[in-house]
Amino acid sequence: DFGERSCCNAHSQVNSQLYRILQSMSSNLVVSVLQLVTCAVIGVGFLCGTSTARDHNQVENAADDSVTYRMVEHPESGATLPRVHLEEHPHVQRRVNRTLDSMAAEFQCSESRIERLVEKYDYMEHDDFEYDADAEVTHASDQVFSLFIDTYVVCGGPNPSYDVIGVTFDLRSGRRLALSDLFGNFKKRQSQIFALFVEELRTARLKVVRDADTPPAEESPNQDDCLQHELTIGHMREPYYFDIAFARKGLRVKADHASPACEPEATVRYRRLKQWARPGGALQMAGAK
Repeated sequence: DFGERSCCNAHSQVNSQLYRILQSMSSNLVVSVLQLVTCAVIGVGFLCGTSTARDHNQVENAADDSVTYRMVEHPESGATLPRVHLEEHPHVQRRVNRTLDSMAAEFQCSESRIERLVEKYDYMEHDDFEYDADAEVTHASDQVFSLFIDTYVVCGGPNPSYDVIGVTFDLRSGRRLALSDLFGNFKKRQSQIFALFVEELRTARLKVVRDADTPPAEESPNQDDCLQHELTIGHMREPYYFDIAFARKGLRVKADHASPACEPEATVRYRRLKQWARPGGALQMAGAK
């Protein structure tokens, strides 16, 4: 399930021996030592005649993470997503990684669609189709694992499509959480929560506009088209409008837009959300730390 592969025999032997030796040590120390060994393995891979510059199985944890994970490339789609390692909770590990495996498998253009379009249109070639997925792990605590996935898709449509997917797992159960799972009585409080998201996103987006080298258009010097037409409460709907991921200081919130150039992002501090957090839920736990 962990999807562990190696560049050569030396790599796998080092890792397996390392885990046996360090089983009794603290997780932070294990991560630190693994990071050092990964650097050493780069040299081993070079000597083996295999480049490890794109070895996605290296440990990716940041210094403040407490859960080990690795970036694994799916053999069919080529999408690289994380896989968690939860030695004390193998059933949770399996559930999380199966979900991530399933997601990674979907990040590709349909082969049947490609063949049909290439056969139908003379100007189309197989190289014209593209499906890129870029994953960023934002939070990896012992209770919550969270990431953003940015996708760029050219699968035969008139224009490329862009999307941001927020993915969060409760590591007590392995269940993927929806935005509504984070809050108590979500339907009743949804308008308040979304209003806060809009407030934070507008503030962050306007800061980007102010800091930009290119000034706004002369006909609307005090407006930003991205916010003027798209970031309104009127057409918000969960789960399609907002994408969220946990981070160290708060929820990272993104709003779906037609163009990535208009993709605002803000971090909403946990202290501003705790009044609505579901009791005993992931958001309450994150805000308590």
